[in-house]
Amino acid sequence: MSGSVGVNWLERLRRRWMILSLAKVLLISLAISIAVAALLKHFLPFGIIGIAATFILSFSLLSIFIRYWAISLDDICRFVNYKYPEVEESADLLVLPNNELSGLQHLQASRINLLFVGRKLPTEPFRQILYPVIAVLLSLIFLYIVAQLPNIERSNAALGTALNKATPVVKENVP
Repeated sequence: MSGSVGVNWLERLRRRWMILSLAKVLLISLAISIAVAALLKHFLPFGIIGIAATFILSFSLLSIFIRYWAISLDDICRFVNYKYPEVEESADLLVLPNNELSGLQHLQASRINLLFVGRKLPTEPFRQILYPVIAVLLSLIFLYIVAQLPNIERSNAALGTALNKATPVVKENVP
């Protein structure tokens, strides 16, 4: 590995991306389980075990499709090459061992390594959390609306009973 600063920066970015991808999967699973639990609670007697089962099932299925554990340094190098043009498509050189680099590659790796000194990590990994947070908020609103349905039905029934009592019934005997 040619540059410890650059490799450490790439590793920190990889860890951050993995953690935020895990958070994304957890938030989407939470949103799905809240919405399903709201529906099932309204129509069926459904306890906390069912909510946990829904969460585990949705987390398992989402983990198959969004592989947060499989983010590699090659993926991160591809992102850095795309995001930072000053790297000149050479972020991969930081990951390679020194004995595999030619003289020119070694010079390029040391130049790229200096670019990462004091550079903050990008904020792009945080953007993937925005939509799952919105999904959780929408599922909580849905849960509140579904929880209010019995109260609305009861108030409508009470209103209908009050209207029936207030309306006089006229009975006529027609010969």
